[in-house]
Amino acid sequence: MSRHSRKKPTQHDRVHRHAALDLLLPRLEAGRLTAEEAKLLAAYVREEVRLGTKARKSLTRTNRRLAEHREAADTAIREAEQRAAELEKRLTEAEAVRNQGRYRHVSAPAGVEQERLDARRGSARWMIAQPSLTVADGMKLREHFDAEAAERDGFRSMLWQVLGLLTPVYVNGKTAFFECRNPVKPDAVRYWEAALGLGDGQSRWAPPLADHAGLTNKMANEYGALARKLWAS
Repeated sequence: MSRHSRKKPTQHDRVHRHAALDLLLPRLEAGRLTAEEAKLLAAYVREEVRLGTKARKSLTRTNRRLAEHREAADTAIREAEQRAAELEKRLTEAEAVRNQGRYRHVSAPAGVEQERLDARRGSARWMIAQPSLTVADGMKLREHFDAEAAERDGFRSMLWQVLGLLTPVYVNGKTAFFECRNPVKPDAVRYWEAALGLGDGQSRWAPPLADHAGLTNKMANEYGALARKLWAS
Protein backbone atom coordinates (compact mmCIF):
# COMPACT_ATOMS: atom_id res chain seq x y z
CA MET A 1 0.00 0.00 0.00
CA SER A 2 2.85 2.38 0.81
CA ARG A 3 4.39 1.60 -2.58
CA HIS A 4 1.23 2.77 -4.34
CA SER A 5 0.89 5.78 -2.08
CA ARG A 6 4.34 7.00 -3.14
CA LYS A 7 3.47 6.75 -6.82
CA LYS A 8 -0.03 8.22 -6.73
CA PRO A 9 0.97 11.79 -5.64
CA THR A 10 3.59 11.93 -8.40
CA GLN A 11 1.12 10.88 -11.05
CA HIS A 12 -1.53 13.16 -9.56
CA ASP A 13 0.86 16.13 -9.56
CA ARG A 14 1.81 15.47 -13.16
CA VAL A 15 -1.80 15.30 -14.29
CA HIS A 16 -2.68 18.43 -12.31
CA ARG A 17 0.33 20.32 -13.71
CA HIS A 18 -0.46 19.39 -17.31
CA ALA A 19 -4.10 20.42 -16.85
CA ALA A 20 -3.02 23.76 -15.40
CA LEU A 21 -0.63 24.35 -18.29
CA ASP A 22 -3.42 23.63 -20.77
CA LEU A 23 -5.43 26.44 -19.12
CA LEU A 24 -2.64 28.96 -18.49
CA LEU A 25 -0.89 28.83 -21.87
CA PRO A 26 -3.96 29.98 -23.89
CA ARG A 27 -4.47 32.84 -21.40
CA LEU A 28 -0.81 33.79 -21.84
CA GLU A 29 -1.22 33.86 -25.62
CA ALA A 30 -4.37 35.97 -25.28
CA GLY A 31 -2.63 38.42 -22.93
CA ARG A 32 -5.12 37.92 -20.12
CA LEU A 33 -2.73 36.25 -17.65
CA THR A 34 -2.69 37.76 -14.15
CA ALA A 35 0.42 38.13 -12.00
CA GLU A 36 -0.51 35.17 -9.79
CA GLU A 37 -1.20 33.02 -12.84
CA ALA A 38 2.15 34.07 -14.35
CA LYS A 39 4.00 32.96 -11.20
CA LEU A 40 2.13 29.64 -11.21
CA LEU A 41 2.90 29.13 -14.91
CA ALA A 42 6.60 29.85 -14.37
CA ALA A 43 6.73 27.33 -11.50
CA TYR A 44 5.07 24.66 -13.61
CA VAL A 45 7.43 25.29 -16.54
CA ARG A 46 10.53 25.10 -14.30
CA GLU A 47 9.27 21.82 -12.83
CA GLU A 48 8.73 20.37 -16.30
CA VAL A 49 12.25 21.43 -17.32
CA ARG A 50 13.72 19.89 -14.16
CA LEU A 51 11.90 16.62 -14.67
CA GLY A 52 12.90 16.51 -18.34
CA THR A 53 16.58 17.10 -17.49
CA LYS A 54 16.43 14.41 -14.81
CA ALA A 55 14.87 11.94 -17.26
CA ARG A 56 17.54 12.68 -19.90
CA LYS A 57 20.37 12.13 -17.40
CA SER A 58 18.81 8.88 -16.23
CA LEU A 59 18.43 7.72 -19.83
CA THR A 60 22.06 8.62 -20.55
CA ARG A 61 23.28 6.58 -17.58
CA THR A 62 21.08 3.67 -18.63
CA ASN A 63 22.41 3.76 -22.19
CA ARG A 64 25.98 3.88 -20.89
CA ARG A 65 25.44 0.86 -18.68
CA LEU A 66 23.77 -1.01 -21.54
CA ALA A 67 26.74 -0.23 -23.79
CA GLU A 68 29.16 -1.54 -21.15
CA HIS A 69 27.14 -4.74 -20.71
CA ARG A 70 26.91 -5.17 -24.48
CA GLU A 71 30.68 -4.73 -24.87
CA ALA A 72 31.35 -7.22 -22.07
CA ALA A 73 28.94 -9.70 -23.66
CA ASP A 74 30.59 -9.29 -27.07
CA THR A 75 34.02 -9.87 -25.51
CA ALA A 76 32.80 -13.00 -23.75
CA ILE A 77 31.27 -14.29 -26.99
CA ARG A 78 34.52 -13.71 -28.90
CA GLU A 79 36.54 -15.50 -26.22
CA ALA A 80 34.09 -18.41 -26.21
CA GLU A 81 34.26 -18.66 -30.01
CA GLN A 82 38.06 -18.59 -29.88
CA ARG A 83 38.15 -21.34 -27.27
CA ALA A 84 35.68 -23.38 -29.32
CA ALA A 85 37.86 -22.96 -32.42
CA GLU A 86 40.96 -24.08 -30.51
CA LEU A 87 39.15 -27.10 -29.11
CA GLU A 88 37.84 -27.97 -32.57
CA LYS A 89 41.36 -27.75 -33.98
CA ARG A 90 42.73 -30.02 -31.24
CA LEU A 91 39.88 -32.46 -31.76
CA THR A 92 40.54 -32.54 -35.50
CA GLU A 93 44.24 -33.23 -34.94
CA ALA A 94 43.46 -35.97 -32.42
CA GLU A 95 40.92 -37.60 -34.73
CA ALA A 96 43.40 -37.52 -37.61
CA VAL A 97 46.03 -39.30 -35.51
CA ARG A 98 43.49 -41.82 -34.22
CA ASN A 99 42.21 -42.53 -37.74
CA GLN A 100 45.76 -43.15 -38.94
CA GLY A 101 46.22 -45.67 -36.14
CA ARG A 102 42.96 -47.42 -37.02
CA TYR A 103 43.90 -47.56 -40.70
CA ARG A 104 47.24 -49.14 -39.88
CA HIS A 105 45.51 -51.54 -37.51
CA VAL A 106 43.24 -52.74 -40.33
CA SER A 107 46.08 -53.03 -42.84
CA ALA A 108 48.53 -54.71 -40.45
CA PRO A 109 47.53 -58.42 -40.92
CA ALA A 110 48.25 -58.41 -44.65
CA GLY A 111 51.67 -56.93 -43.97
CA VAL A 112 52.40 -59.58 -41.36
CA GLU A 113 51.62 -62.38 -43.81
CA GLN A 114 53.82 -60.74 -46.44
CA GLU A 115 56.66 -60.47 -43.93
CA ARG A 116 56.35 -64.15 -43.05
CA LEU A 117 56.46 -65.05 -46.74
CA ASP A 118 59.53 -62.86 -47.28
CA ALA A 119 61.24 -64.47 -44.27
CA ARG A 120 60.60 -67.97 -45.63
CA ARG A 121 61.83 -66.99 -49.09
CA GLY A 122 64.93 -65.48 -47.55
CA SER A 123 65.61 -68.61 -45.54
CA ALA A 124 65.12 -70.75 -48.66
CA ARG A 125 67.60 -68.67 -50.66
CA TRP A 126 70.11 -68.85 -47.82
CA MET A 127 69.74 -72.63 -47.54
CA ILE A 128 70.22 -73.02 -51.30
CA ALA A 129 73.44 -71.01 -51.02
CA GLN A 130 74.65 -73.36 -48.25
CA PRO A 131 74.92 -76.85 -49.75
CA SER A 132 76.32 -78.29 -46.53
CA LEU A 133 73.20 -77.26 -44.58
CA THR A 134 71.11 -80.24 -43.50
CA VAL A 135 67.35 -80.50 -43.69
CA ALA A 136 67.13 -80.36 -39.88
CA ASP A 137 69.17 -77.16 -39.81
CA GLY A 138 66.89 -75.68 -42.43
CA MET A 139 63.80 -76.56 -40.42
CA LYS A 140 65.29 -74.98 -37.30
CA LEU A 141 66.16 -71.87 -39.25
CA ARG A 142 62.65 -71.61 -40.64
CA GLU A 143 61.18 -72.07 -37.14
CA HIS A 144 63.44 -69.28 -35.94
CA PHE A 145 62.19 -66.93 -38.66
CA ASP A 146 58.58 -67.91 -37.94
CA ALA A 147 59.08 -67.21 -34.23
CA GLU A 148 60.49 -63.77 -34.97
CA ALA A 149 57.58 -63.00 -37.29
CA ALA A 150 55.10 -64.19 -34.64
CA GLU A 151 56.79 -62.00 -32.04
CA ARG A 152 56.50 -58.98 -34.30
CA ASP A 153 52.87 -59.92 -34.97
CA GLY A 154 52.11 -59.97 -31.23
CA PHE A 155 53.91 -56.70 -30.70
CA ARG A 156 51.95 -55.02 -33.49
CA SER A 157 48.68 -56.36 -32.12
CA MET A 158 49.38 -54.82 -28.72
CA LEU A 159 50.38 -51.52 -30.31
CA TRP A 160 47.30 -51.32 -32.54
CA GLN A 161 45.14 -52.21 -29.54
CA VAL A 162 46.60 -49.25 -27.64
CA LEU A 163 46.03 -47.00 -30.64
CA GLY A 164 42.43 -48.18 -30.85
CA LEU A 165 41.84 -47.09 -27.25
CA LEU A 166 42.88 -43.49 -27.92
CA THR A 167 39.75 -41.39 -28.30
CA PRO A 168 39.53 -37.57 -27.98
CA VAL A 169 36.87 -36.45 -25.48
CA TYR A 170 35.82 -33.21 -23.78
CA VAL A 171 36.74 -32.96 -20.08
CA ASN A 172 35.78 -29.79 -18.16
CA GLY A 173 35.66 -27.72 -21.32
CA LYS A 174 39.03 -28.98 -22.60
CA THR A 175 39.95 -31.65 -25.10
CA ALA A 176 41.60 -34.55 -23.30
CA PHE A 177 43.34 -36.74 -25.86
CA PHE A 178 42.91 -40.12 -24.18
CA GLU A 179 39.88 -42.13 -23.20
CA CYS A 180 41.73 -45.31 -22.24
CA ARG A 181 40.52 -48.30 -20.30
CA ASN A 182 43.79 -47.99 -18.40
CA PRO A 183 43.02 -45.84 -15.31
CA VAL A 184 46.50 -44.25 -15.52
CA LYS A 185 46.04 -42.46 -18.82
CA PRO A 186 49.60 -41.05 -19.22
CA ASP A 187 50.83 -44.67 -19.32
CA ALA A 188 49.46 -44.83 -22.86
CA VAL A 189 51.89 -42.09 -23.89
CA ARG A 190 54.81 -43.84 -22.20
CA TYR A 191 53.80 -47.16 -23.80
CA TRP A 192 53.72 -45.55 -27.23
CA GLU A 193 57.13 -43.93 -26.76
CA ALA A 194 58.65 -47.13 -25.42
CA ALA A 195 57.16 -49.13 -28.29
CA LEU A 196 58.67 -46.89 -30.96
CA GLY A 197 61.94 -46.35 -29.12
CA LEU A 198 61.23 -42.69 -28.31
CA GLY A 199 61.45 -42.90 -24.52
CA ASP A 200 63.78 -44.61 -22.07
CA GLY A 201 62.80 -48.09 -23.28
CA GLN A 202 64.23 -48.85 -26.72
CA SER A 203 62.16 -51.49 -28.49
CA ARG A 204 64.10 -54.03 -30.51
CA TRP A 205 61.28 -54.08 -33.07
CA ALA A 206 60.93 -50.29 -33.43
CA PRO A 207 62.87 -49.99 -36.75
CA PRO A 208 61.16 -52.89 -38.58
CA LEU A 209 57.78 -51.83 -37.23
CA ALA A 210 58.32 -48.30 -38.47
CA ASP A 211 59.39 -49.60 -41.88
CA HIS A 212 56.52 -52.07 -42.13
CA ALA A 213 53.61 -49.90 -41.03
CA GLY A 214 54.83 -46.64 -42.52
CA LEU A 215 55.45 -45.09 -39.10
CA THR A 216 58.50 -42.94 -39.78
CA ASN A 217 60.50 -41.44 -36.94
CA LYS A 218 59.22 -37.99 -37.84
CA MET A 219 55.58 -39.09 -37.63
CA ALA A 220 56.23 -40.91 -34.37
CA ASN A 221 57.87 -37.83 -32.85
CA GLU A 222 54.98 -35.64 -33.97
CA TYR A 223 52.51 -38.12 -32.49
CA GLY A 224 54.30 -38.22 -29.14
CA ALA A 225 54.60 -34.41 -29.00
CA LEU A 226 50.93 -33.99 -29.86
CA ALA A 227 49.91 -36.52 -27.22
CA ARG A 228 51.93 -34.76 -24.51
CA LYS A 229 50.67 -31.34 -25.59
CA LEU A 230 47.01 -32.35 -25.55
CA TRP A 231 47.33 -34.21 -22.27
CA ALA A 232 49.02 -31.22 -20.54
CA SER A 233 46.42 -28.69 -21.78
